[in-house]
Amino acid sequence: MPEISEKKILVVDDEADNIDLLNRLLGHEGYEVHSATNGAEAVRKAIAAFFQVIVLDLRMPGMDGIQVLEKLKEKSSQSQILILTAYGSDESIKKACGGNAFDFIDKPVDNKLLLHKIQKAFEYAATLFQTEEARKKELEKNPYKDIIGSNARIKDVFKRIDKVGPTDSCVLITGETGTGKELVARACHEKSQRAGNPFKSFNVGALPETLLEAELFGYEKSAYTGAMNRKIGYFESCQGGTIFLDEIGDISLMSQVKILRVLQEKTITRLGSTESIKVNVRVITATNKDLEDLVKKGDFRQDLYFRINTINIHLPPLRERKDDIEPLVNYFIKKYSGKDVKISAAAMNVLLEYNYPGNIRELEHIIEHALIFQENNLILPKDLPPELTGHKLGSAKFAGIFELPWEEAKNDFEKMYIREILQKAQGNITEAAKISGIDRSYFHKQIKKYDIKVKR
Repeated sequence: MPEISEKKILVVDDEADNIDLLNRLLGHEGYEVHSATNGAEAVRKAIAAFFQVIVLDLRMPGMDGIQVLEKLKEKSSQSQILILTAYGSDESIKKACGGNAFDFIDKPVDNKLLLHKIQKAFEYAATLFQTEEARKKELEKNPYKDIIGSNARIKDVFKRIDKVGPTDSCVLITGETGTGKELVARACHEKSQRAGNPFKSFNVGALPETLLEAELFGYEKSAYTGAMNRKIGYFESCQGGTIFLDEIGDISLMSQVKILRVLQEKTITRLGSTESIKVNVRVITATNKDLEDLVKKGDFRQDLYFRINTINIHLPPLRERKDDIEPLVNYFIKKYSGKDVKISAAAMNVLLEYNYPGNIRELEHIIEHALIFQENNLILPKDLPPELTGHKLGSAKFAGIFELPWEEAKNDFEKMYIREILQKAQGNITEAAKISGIDRSYFHKQIKKYDIKVKR
């Protein structure tokens, strides 16, 4: 977004008297006013200079006002556009403008109302500017936010995001469940000119066909049984932004046709309506399925596949980037714990040996589990879920113990051993001492030494 140095307004009207009137009114209020007498001139001026607010007469000869509106938002997406129209009460006009207009002013113009709405438009533009500046600073510090890793394959993903993010191209993100596809989609959005506008994520594979259409495209009142009010769908509410359609490989052929139509025509039609509504939305999709295989089987439309797969970003499974496990573990510990929790070398080795069928999402849940069960701000192998370690003292629990200095290895082993025996004896110290063959007084001394909580 360009820097805001002056309060600049572009007035677009084909009538010289109206332009003159608005020039005097707005100039008196301290605004720097520029004018254009037709749509083509307005678009040229909006390309040459940034106007925080554009006042646009919708009814002009030549280029249709709605086309002018779309061009202005395409060339200067952060400009706030106020529509002047004698037909402001006509709902079809407002629908056609979609989310591109900041507000509407009916003719004949009420000067006080116009000045009030212009002030609000400038305030909103200033808020967007501040938000954009803060976002840029955050991106400079950490351009990928929650995408953690330095593995060569992840670095390649970062490079692809840098290339495709600033464009409006469709992106298909592929990879197994839990690899972080939504994070990549968000990063592409944050790198784009749409970053100040909505990012909406929707799992299209989770709903049946009729409900999916209602959620994506919206519906009119009484469009079907139970539709008590009009609903704005995901596409319409995401004007100027990015919509992320996850699990695109799971939708029916009929739903594929409707999504293809949106991508081709850039319009949607609410259920229960015949009116097309223009949408200005970038679409990013994702799947954990092999779409080429689905195309061969006839389960996925080839034309939709070509349309969404302009750029492909593939995310490797966690088992193929194990050098990223340790930084991910530390990130999740920090994310979920307000305390200075550490992880023992033995526990880390268990995590490094595991294959993660659920990928990063599974690792995140594992750390959440460990943080609940850890004691004394130290994650030990016994704090990890049973599917990683088993209930017995198997070799995985001691995967890294031989890498530790003697005293640390001995202490780790003693603490794990005492806890395991106490668990087996259901917290009965006498029984635990008997099972272990250790004198009861010495066993009790070790409990105190390691500050082990005895659960009965």
